[in-house]
Amino acid sequence: MNTTQPDVMPRGLLDDHPPVDKPTHLPLRQKWRAAVPLPQAPEPAGLSCARRFIVLVEPGGGEIRAACERTLAQGRVALAGAMPSGTVLAFGETEAHRYVDARSGVAMEPLMFVRVDTPLAQWQRLERDLRSRGARLQEIELQARRTVLRAQAALGRLLGFSEAADAATDGDTHIAMRLVRYEPLSG
Repeated sequence: MNTTQPDVMPRGLLDDHPPVDKPTHLPLRQKWRAAVPLPQAPEPAGLSCARRFIVLVEPGGGEIRAACERTLAQGRVALAGAMPSGTVLAFGETEAHRYVDARSGVAMEPLMFVRVDTPLAQWQRLERDLRSRGARLQEIELQARRTVLRAQAALGRLLGFSEAADAATDGDTHIAMRLVRYEPLSG
């Protein structure tokens, strides 16, 4: 998947190999592998944090499934901590989970609710960023020194938003995301 254009899927992927999958409460995915073969795979027990992330382990690698980018980072830290000292890990691209609905044959993607609490001086910049990502703004709450934006957007289009908001506000933005539902792939 291309992270600069998250809604673009390789031609024929859905037609040739529809994933046998279903909606999940952990819609963010990232493959991982050890740079050199491990003498023993890390023990999967303890590499999960309830509704935040789960680390799946296979010989030589696996996948992290997470609720959002922040919890994906927590999963990477947990995985690194479970590895033997000096182990180098390689991580693949971060992807939003997609699947083909068995009944309708329609490709589905996660729709996220996002709440952005930002300094008053920066809210318009972040609003423009959200809109450019196809977000549907639901509410803008102007407070004395801060602004709270509430919106919904496809998770694939929100990838990288947290980092962009941190960079724009010197880390003074608080972002919370949660899965609302899966809906037909936008595009």
